[in-house]
Amino acid sequence: MHNAVKKAIEIKERLDKTANHVLAVKLAFDLVRLLPELVDYLQKMETSVTTNKRHLVCRCEVCNKQFKVYHSQMASGRKSGRFCSMACFKTSQKPASTNLGGPITIKCEWCGDEFTHQPAGGATPKFCSSKCEEESYESDEDEAAEKMLSVFDGSGLKQ
Repeated sequence: MHNAVKKAIEIKERLDKTANHVLAVKLAFDLVRLLPELVDYLQKMETSVTTNKRHLVCRCEVCNKQFKVYHSQMASGRKSGRFCSMACFKTSQKPASTNLGGPITIKCEWCGDEFTHQPAGGATPKFCSSKCEEESYESDEDEAAEKMLSVFDGSGLKQ
């Protein structure tokens, strides 16, 4: 999906959820600013209903070739009107490893050793091993217990 279309959908969803009038006006202006880009995108797509009104003429996002998509195919979800073939669809897909770059080097928060990690869209690890992670949490628990005990003296709360 084109970036302008994604932005417009995101703004529209935020606009539907907000009760703040000032924010609603700002979001409406953001939508208006996107209009030229959206119009340009739609003109490039050249999606138009043909005379028999049984299909749409679309333009492939990958190879720019025109192709027909029947309404029944779009309604059933078999075709989206974005790609002319499975080959073009597969070309548009990128593996997760290329989207997120190569391995990164991280310094362990517990032992200080450096280790490499391949980003995969989740949280970045803080520890080089489960042993370091466990020792860190045990240390945190000990510190919390010491802080709680420091509040008390032998006869009750410290003054």
